[in-house]
Amino acid sequence: MNKSFNDIEDKIYLFLDEIEKLPDWENRVKIYYDLYPNIKFIITGSVSISLRKGSNESLAGRLFSYFLPPLTFGEYLELNNLKLDGIINNIDLYKNKIIPLFYKYIKYGTFPELLFNNDDEFAREYIFGTVIDRIIYKDISDEFHVNDTNLLKILLKTVIERPGMILNFKSLSENYGRDQRTISNYFEYLQFGLLTKIVYNYRPNEVISMRKLKKCYLSTPNLIFAMSANFDEKLPYILENLVLMHTNCNYFYKNNFEVDFILKKDSKIIPIEVKKSYKSIKQINNFLKHYSDKVMHSLMITLNDESISENIKIIPVYKFLLLEEYKYD
Repeated sequence: MNKSFNDIEDKIYLFLDEIEKLPDWENRVKIYYDLYPNIKFIITGSVSISLRKGSNESLAGRLFSYFLPPLTFGEYLELNNLKLDGIINNIDLYKNKIIPLFYKYIKYGTFPELLFNNDDEFAREYIFGTVIDRIIYKDISDEFHVNDTNLLKILLKTVIERPGMILNFKSLSENYGRDQRTISNYFEYLQFGLLTKIVYNYRPNEVISMRKLKKCYLSTPNLIFAMSANFDEKLPYILENLVLMHTNCNYFYKNNFEVDFILKKDSKIIPIEVKKSYKSIKQINNFLKHYSDKVMHSLMITLNDESISENIKIIPVYKFLLLEEYKYD
């Protein structure tokens, strides 16, 4: 690269993939970025931790980060030749096509590489080896100098067995014989490695929310399929995790009662309960007694049930996952 680049008036785009494998890549990019204003870098990589950590530390103020999330259910249907424009207003007419794809989606459909796969064992091996093991034993281990990768895997397995678990670091410390600070740090590493997501106990004051109880979910329920021997028995947890993934919600509510998710929309909130089948709406009604002035409307997400009960919308999960208005808080 030489100064003749400055003589070119048009922008020049350089695409650099897997750049994190180069030593000191951040500072090299920084030099060229500052020297040649007409050059724009598009940097991608599979080792997400290295890429984000390096860019945040050395390229602050010089970059825009874009996180490519797992495939949404809508994207998955589109890639399976079910165009949303044609079905969104007539979902019931396409139910026989949508439902089989839904059950495939919750197993391994959030990974584009497995789009046309029909082999469950191959999907498990792919997710386990290419995603989970690589992130734990390579990405997290290298970037955070983790000494006990076995503990990291045990903690992930704990979340897989019960997505939405309350994070009780004292109890986990006693169960696994490790320091509470180590347990807390390892959960932060799992989240930074995009394997898990932590949500907070909702309070109108966000600072107070951050100090309250925390729950831990998976970045995609496909991890359950890869690491759990009783996947089918975990359907209620899977539904809950699907709703979290679709909304990217940051809050739940727990005081004397519990509501699965509190979705913030501008100055309003939407309480969401997730159940395998329609049951009592007592939890949401309790919540409304405290926060009715803030609530936009309320939702209950189920496997198949659909109706409206006392101003609460009850929506099957496969329909909810196609509703853009609840996508990505």
